[in-house]
Amino acid sequence: MEEDFIAALYQCLGMPAGAEFSTEDVSLLFCKVFHVSSNRGEAEAAMKKVAGGDEAWSCVGANVLDVLLEMERAKERKEMLYWDCQLLNSGNLHHMLQNMFQRKDSEFFRNAYNSESGLLLPQTAETDIFLAEKVLGKKQLCDTMTNMKRLHKAAKQCWARLASEGVHSILPSAWCNRRLGLRGQTWGSISLSDVLFLVEGKYDVVTHLLYTEMLQEHHTPSVWEALLPWQQLKEVEALETMAEEALHSADLLGLAFLPGAFRIYKTSCSQLREQSWSAVAFLNELHTFCEQEQNELMFLGPRLCNDSLRLLYLHVILAIYRAQREKTSYSALLASRQSWELW
Repeated sequence: MEEDFIAALYQCLGMPAGAEFSTEDVSLLFCKVFHVSSNRGEAEAAMKKVAGGDEAWSCVGANVLDVLLEMERAKERKEMLYWDCQLLNSGNLHHMLQNMFQRKDSEFFRNAYNSESGLLLPQTAETDIFLAEKVLGKKQLCDTMTNMKRLHKAAKQCWARLASEGVHSILPSAWCNRRLGLRGQTWGSISLSDVLFLVEGKYDVVTHLLYTEMLQEHHTPSVWEALLPWQQLKEVEALETMAEEALHSADLLGLAFLPGAFRIYKTSCSQLREQSWSAVAFLNELHTFCEQEQNELMFLGPRLCNDSLRLLYLHVILAIYRAQREKTSYSALLASRQSWELW
């Protein structure tokens, strides 16, 4: 079936079978197959993404199907971005209508309507400044929130290292060596909030593996491995920000649109039964498990003395070490999940 379809594509362009498609050919095929206009720039971008840096790759035969599919996905992403912008613009509707009723000249009403989007757009310098400040303020707010989350996560990691390895792990110096005996744990007064903080850090280890797997599914493993470490970290941080916003607001649609959201995991419960789930369902369960553990510990809190809190702390640190040894998110969860009901 696939061979017949590829042969039909060659015949549609009047090309011999096995010939290489150019960007112009791909653009023309996209118009004929999807009945949507396209250009050579979009075709070239799709071909580069499918090639993934492979210089030996060529748009021949079945490869053109991957290129057409990538162009269709790019079109969908652009449409989603367009409608997101329209929703943002609609938030300024009240301000725009006030300007409309204040100005009665015909020039304003001729320019206020945008025929492409179908929305009324105020064509005034004041509104342009208002929109620019609104967009810039939103961007600065997003950057600030991202930096705050990054600092919060770094604080959890530093606190875990401080409690498990001692001061020398945070502030290395010539004073901190084996001869001075500073290799042991540095215990202070452990509080319940410290334990809850560490439980959240434990699940960060698992979700970091999950985000990496989702991005590998989204970009394909070969493209993901070709990225530099700082690029991979930036991608993971961006996905983490989107996922946390969707989880805290219970936005199921936002979770479904996360990159790699429908990566499928499978495990054998028995010889006759196999269980499967998606990455987005797993992410939601991790969020629930973390809240369950923290609620159980808060219930135990009033009955715990300082020695019990230290023992709890050691158990959580041990679970973090077990999770860090694993290579997949599911195995990390199995190695680190804890129940405190019978403590």
